[in-house]
Order: sequence, then C-alpha cells, then structure tokens
Amino acid sequence: MIKYVELFEGAVGVIRDQPYPADNPWTIEAPAEVDHGWTYDGATWSPPAVTPEAARAEALAAMREQWDGPFMLKGVTRIDDAKRAVDIGVSAISVSNHGGNNLDGTPATIRALPAIAGAVGDQVEVLLDGGVRRGSDVVKALALGARACLVGRAWAWSVAAGGRQGVIDVLTTMRGELKVALSLTGAGDVHALDPSALLDGDG
Repeated sequence: MIKYVELFEGAVGVIRDQPYPADNPWTIEAPAEVDHGWTYDGATWSPPAVTPEAARAEALAAMREQWDGPFMLKGVTRIDDAKRAVDIGVSAISVSNHGGNNLDGTPATIRALPAIAGAVGDQVEVLLDGGVRRGSDVVKALALGARACLVGRAWAWSVAAGGRQGVIDVLTTMRGELKVALSLTGAGDVHALDPSALLDGDG
C-alpha cells in the first residue's frame, strides 16, 4: 500500500494537544512556543514567519520521518517541487492538478509530465493523474515518462452507473484500447514506449 499526501497551499502549523474550554475554544492556556514556530501571546496565535513552500517541506519531512514505507506525493506540477520532494525522500510523485478543481487555469498534467519525468524520473516513480479517460491516454502518458496512470472519474462514473460490473467493464475496455493503441505505435510492449511514438504540435 502506498501512503500519499496531497500538496496544498498555505502554511502548515501543528499545535500541541491543549484543553479547549467549551465556552471559547480560542481562549486556551498554552506554552509560548509550539511546534512549527506558532506562538501564543496570551490573546492570539501568530503563524510562523516562513514561506508556504518551507512550511510544506517541513510538514512533508516530518511525515517522512514517521513513515518509512512507500510514500507518494500528489499534486506536483513543477520541476522545483518535484526536486524538493525527492530531497525530502518521497518514493513516488503523482503529477496532478487535482482535476482542475483548485484553479481553472492550472496546466494540464500531460503537459507538465515530460519535464518532471526528465528531471526526477530516474530517482522516484512518476505517475500521471488527471485526464485519463481511455487506453490511448495511458499510452501517451507512458510514452512521456510516466510509470503508471491514476484513473479517477472513469471508475467513479462506472461504479455509479453499473456497480462492480460497471468498473470491470470500464477497465476491460480501457485495457483493450491500450492494446490497440500500443500495437499501432509499433512498440512491442509498454516498456518500449518513448516520445517518438507521439506526434507533437509541430508535426
């Protein structure tokens, strides 16, 4: 099983367990210093003077220290974030924009994939998440450097429409599409795929 955490915006603060009075949960007795630099002056909490990037890296490093098994980071679309994740010690990266739910202008993950796979693909597993609707999409992702693809909406829609059999039907269909697309590229198997199997915008 791979344990993963989503990369998210905003500083991360971990506060030690404190008794929260029922009448006012924000009026609490607490030490002046708490984990990750948060401070309490007796009236209000103040966040640490760190950048969101540093806070995320600190939180991920803490998780890595507590978990020595496979560790996937989801939500990476930038090369610098991918390299930072490798330095922290993740074992896999999911190139994902969370389905475009956070910001409608985020880059398509298939566009972000090649640069990230080229930068860190020889150090960690790189997976693609987002926009995978058919078997040919899987072939494209593998050709651009992904080790595997994550499929979300296709199985979610199929289980809603047909339950267990719906999921079986969708995955069977996608597998058939993958085989057809793979054979049309001339590659003997998925391990033989590379960018030359694809036609870019320049023809």
